[in-house]
Amino acid sequence: MLPKKEIVRSCWYQTKIWINPNLPQPTEFKDRLISSSDYKYERLSQTSSQKHHSITDELSQGVVSFTYLSDLLQCYEESSFWIAAKIVCLELDHGWSYLACNNCITKVDTERNKYYCKKCNSEVKSVIHRLQLSVMDGTAFISILLWNKETIQLLGKTSKELNEGLLEDDESSYPTELGDLMEKKFMFKILIKDSNINRKDNVYKVVNFTDDDTLLKEFCHPDLQDSLNACLNTNIFVYIIHTNF
Repeated sequence: MLPKKEIVRSCWYQTKIWINPNLPQPTEFKDRLISSSDYKYERLSQTSSQKHHSITDELSQGVVSFTYLSDLLQCYEESSFWIAAKIVCLELDHGWSYLACNNCITKVDTERNKYYCKKCNSEVKSVIHRLQLSVMDGTAFISILLWNKETIQLLGKTSKELNEGLLEDDESSYPTELGDLMEKKFMFKILIKDSNINRKDNVYKVVNFTDDDTLLKEFCHPDLQDSLNACLNTNIFVYIIHTNF
């Protein structure tokens, strides 16, 4: 039997589920959600409101269309779309950040405490953030990928702040702020690339996003419900452990 692996996600494909457990991990996670959500997402909403006009123009003028995920999965042309979806899982199997070259975003090699990019043939030291998430909209699930700028904007903190307290030698270490994203709804602008079409790559790159309430109310699928608020309002909290066998 392989060691158990704990991740943050919604409840499907699970082996154990606790309802309102008196365990330190879910208690800390729930307290952090309640205490931090108002401040953090008020700041994000202020940024989003500045983008609202241009996003509305893109949608109303047909520059970039909106689509549901079920239709997105049937698209076989390179393009971009807006989606309205809820974050349901943090996909951290490949880590959340890595050292990469400033110029070409190629992962660097470590030699005697120095970092080199073979592609650029130069010494570099730059932390590039990557965040892969599972999202759903009531019609389907997909994985999305946010790179450096979008990740920092989404979490509302700088690179230095995000890396404080992380274990340097632990690749599985990640900022606690990531847990605060669970069950949050956003409009994401994503790209469909050749790799998604011809190589069956099921991870889609995010190039823009907003949590604007007006847009979410207009474009969210009827089946997309805010289960987190329902959970907190009824004082029910579910703690899940996914075990790989």
